[in-house]
Amino acid sequence: MKYHWEEKRLEFGINSYVFWAKKPEGKALVFIHGFNGGPYTTFKQFDVLLRNYKEFAGCDIFFYGYSASKSQIAALAKGFVKMLLVLEKECVELYNKSFKRVVLNPRNSNFKYDNIVIVSHSLGAILTRIALIEINKSDSELTKKFDMILYAPAHFGAHLSETYAILPLGILNLLASFKLGVKNSNDLRPSSKLIAKLLNDTKAIQSGKNYQFTIAKAVFWAEVEKVVIQQDYLLDKPAIVIEKTNHQTVCKPKTDNCDQFYLFKKAY
Repeated sequence: MKYHWEEKRLEFGINSYVFWAKKPEGKALVFIHGFNGGPYTTFKQFDVLLRNYKEFAGCDIFFYGYSASKSQIAALAKGFVKMLLVLEKECVELYNKSFKRVVLNPRNSNFKYDNIVIVSHSLGAILTRIALIEINKSDSELTKKFDMILYAPAHFGAHLSETYAILPLGILNLLASFKLGVKNSNDLRPSSKLIAKLLNDTKAIQSGKNYQFTIAKAVFWAEVEKVVIQQDYLLDKPAIVIEKTNHQTVCKPKTDNCDQFYLFKKAY
């Protein structure tokens, strides 16, 4: 806790929160979970381990949450765009607002992030790519600040039977009643229009000049993967398989010596 202030809740998405750096250095980490994940559960232990390392001392650490059972993927991506734009344009106001009473170590009004690394799991990788492509349409200079680190990305689609198999019964009943989960799951089929459009949009950007934001700094796959399709994505670096992990555990480091965290630090 010595490098960051205690957890502060944010108004974005669902149960989103942040650990503000006490001595910010213009860097941010933004974690976004997958289909059935959450900001407190998907990247379990990252919030603890990161705050113990001096190399992340000046980095603001965000965890963004959403509900795939309440909104379609396009709307979820727009919600993530909103959050990323606030980090770029209103980060000082966001910092001040998160302190309910006394603002600790007020930040300079000119404070800006030089680099924002988005760490995504599963469906979160799709939302990240869609969001960055959307931002690039109006501000191609802004996207130069972004990087991606991906765990078990779903941008080539998912096996629907396995996707539903990992969901609790209560969630399955909720999805059935609102039919939103069915829509989002159909969008995750390897042959879906959404998957094809994302691929084509990314190819088009990579054929131009400003395309670096579409290339992940690192991609990590689970050794035992029954949910997403494992295939290297366009210009991304070849994926690294993390041994003795599955779709849920590939992004959950237990200690700072395990591959989930060691490889993350190396990529960052």
